[in-house]
Amino acid sequence: MLGSLYASPVVEAPPASREQRPQLSEDLRRDTAVLQVPASEAPGGDVSVYILGASHVSRASCGRVAELIAAVRPDVVLVELCKDRLGLLVEPVQRRRGAQLWHTRRVTLKGLPEAPGWPGAERLLALLRTAPGRPVAMQDVEADCVTLLETGLFRRVAPTTRLPRFNESPQFLRSKGGHLTPIAPLGEIEFMVRERELPPIMGFRVRLDSSLPGATLPQPELDALCDELLAAAAAPSRTSASVYLEFLPRLRDLAAAHINSPAGLEVGYRGVESGQVEVVIKAASVDVAPPRAFVSGLEASAPGGVGPGIERFRPRRGKLEISKNMVIENLACVLDLPPETLEAVAGTPAADAAADAAAARTAWRPWTVVEMEAGEREDDDSSWAARFAGWLTETYAARQTAAAEKCGVAPGEAWRAALAAADACGAAQVHLGDMPASRSARRLANGVWRATLPRLAAFGAFAAAAVAASVLHALPEGVGPAVGGAVTAAAAAAVWPIAWPLAEVSLLAAKSGEQIEADVQLKEPIQGGEGLLRIWGEDAIIGFPGAQASIIDERDAYMARTIRAAAQGAAAAPAFVADSAAGRRVWRLLMPEGGSAAACPPGTGEGEFEPLGKPCTVVAVVGTAHVRGIIREWEAASSDWNARLDGLLADEIRAA
Repeated sequence: MLGSLYASPVVEAPPASREQRPQLSEDLRRDTAVLQVPASEAPGGDVSVYILGASHVSRASCGRVAELIAAVRPDVVLVELCKDRLGLLVEPVQRRRGAQLWHTRRVTLKGLPEAPGWPGAERLLALLRTAPGRPVAMQDVEADCVTLLETGLFRRVAPTTRLPRFNESPQFLRSKGGHLTPIAPLGEIEFMVRERELPPIMGFRVRLDSSLPGATLPQPELDALCDELLAAAAAPSRTSASVYLEFLPRLRDLAAAHINSPAGLEVGYRGVESGQVEVVIKAASVDVAPPRAFVSGLEASAPGGVGPGIERFRPRRGKLEISKNMVIENLACVLDLPPETLEAVAGTPAADAAADAAAARTAWRPWTVVEMEAGEREDDDSSWAARFAGWLTETYAARQTAAAEKCGVAPGEAWRAALAAADACGAAQVHLGDMPASRSARRLANGVWRATLPRLAAFGAFAAAAVAASVLHALPEGVGPAVGGAVTAAAAAAVWPIAWPLAEVSLLAAKSGEQIEADVQLKEPIQGGEGLLRIWGEDAIIGFPGAQASIIDERDAYMARTIRAAAQGAAAAPAFVADSAAGRRVWRLLMPEGGSAAACPPGTGEGEFEPLGKPCTVVAVVGTAHVRGIIREWEAASSDWNARLDGLLADEIRAA
């Protein structure tokens, strides 16, 4: 079990609405395979698993993704993505516009004195809107700078940020109106502070406010405390601020011991800018709740972050452009809230209470600093095989994207539709069930290179021999043109298996959007058929020599295990988990507790989560060509998830 969990106690979704399998449209029945996993806790005695075959280029297919999830209201959704391809969950227009919201796993305070009486960084950071895992924007960070100045302790406050590490990921915020807004990661937000220089303490007295009629303090104790304070202030090594901080709790304790105030007491300093200091003790305001995490006693000398010895913080207005692709925008604009209500965001309930209950279904904990730093980036593969396969896949992807644009579909549209639909229906988790792209890319590179290299080598040897013979005049007269034709034929035979998939997807992209939609629509039910279901044009990549094993077969086996693990209440894949922050639902990338280190490396994302123990319904959205392979692997994928997944990934390392 996880310790220090950051979620409410796990609650189960009421199964009443899931007792009967919903009726699906004809298109969904054709494109969806329905499997079961025995589970005594689930209605009907089994968990229903819907595996939808989605097209990467079809607008209609993206609509069916949302339709299926809305119809069956799953507990868990799984998509054919991995931690290496999270960028596809951010719409291209949002990527071009740049980030508007940010989150960080670390918020720090630098420059805090270590003198007696000074609070630790944790107490001061508790005053701020900026906190680990919470969505923030420029306005939040600027407001926090003012909040720190309002303590009266600092001369200057300046925020700095660090770029995110490779193992950090975006969040997605459910903003007003139910839209999902991406929240870009930052490596760290740091507030640099400098202590305020206050005049020496020349005089000191205590006054009881009129809100405490009849209250008195014992004069001998009060005089002794005042003398001790003045003696501490005279020490060369002490600053006035540290003396104020050290004696504030002692003054508060003295007042609390002799004055009975039902609402409590407030103790603060006045006149610190002159050195003639007055301590004012008054009854606490009953309408101030909750109490501040930290009180310095100097707040009255720095209203609004302005006062003697304080450099006024001058916030930026409008957008802050860090670079062409990094823009911080006002949080109130993103959430459609006027600036004056931004303070109340933390207490704003979500409009859909039933869906928001999903945020309480998963327990999780954040990574420790040691775990965050432990993650290591895999080395980039710069081999000739990787370069060649990379060129092929990039060329192919460009043509497939051109076909998708004819249908009004951007890359990753089906996965974004799945995440949005999961958020709308109250799903608790969205698993990233595909094999890590860094691994499958190496497998593809090795497979294609091994299959292609002999063809190219044979052609090269044949062409070299022909050229050498021609140069040496070894060929009989009249044979030269025939040899040239043979060389051309050999070149075509060598190149054709590589060129044809590119030509096929190019032919698809040349058609109109209506024709493309008709071509990629399935003509037969996806479940019940035998063999690979390959859509002409869209799945042409499978035709590259040596590609099917890495593109299809191995990933089918991998995803069969991640899907079945989710259905059996285990966790074998990273997941976006519904949580709450700032009064809004957010989706955080987390790694499963006890997951495979190769597939779910510690330190990646924001933390570690517990699997959803008793799901009733699971929806998996994968490419059409994968569905029948997943069905074929289904029974073999019944248990021992991590060992089997580690084996699939380790086999690739040995093969490389």
